[in-house]
Amino acid sequence: MADINTTIMTGRLTRDPVIKNNGTPMGYFTLASNDRYRDKTGAVQTKTAFVFCKVYGAWAEALANRKKGDMVIVTGKLRSETWGDEVSQQQLVLVCNLIQFITISPKPASDPSANTLGLEFESGSAAPVSASTADADGKVPF
Repeated sequence: MADINTTIMTGRLTRDPVIKNNGTPMGYFTLASNDRYRDKTGAVQTKTAFVFCKVYGAWAEALANRKKGDMVIVTGKLRSETWGDEVSQQQLVLVCNLIQFITISPKPASDPSANTLGLEFESGSAAPVSASTADADGKVPF
């Protein structure tokens, strides 16, 4: 059986994303994802995971106008990266292949059609299908 390496997370950008372009656009950012739970006394506790994320191509370009605090949902694969000559350093990185930008806007309670969570998924945040994922007719094979 093949291993499965898929991660889906939601959280906020901890700083403005950094975008570089050396032929292929590449961006990176840190995602803060909170885990809230009740301890034995019933008090609400929060633990935050900080995950370093990388993104390539059209997704990197889409990050260009994002800023610290923006909420996102990311899907990707975990990869261990190593660097350093004399002293080896290692870091777990989430290489994202899908990003959905989320806007939270309060909705008046008097509006019966209002989304009670006030979540809005921004249009245009999907990356274009590349030629490698489309068949000869230009259709996506799934």
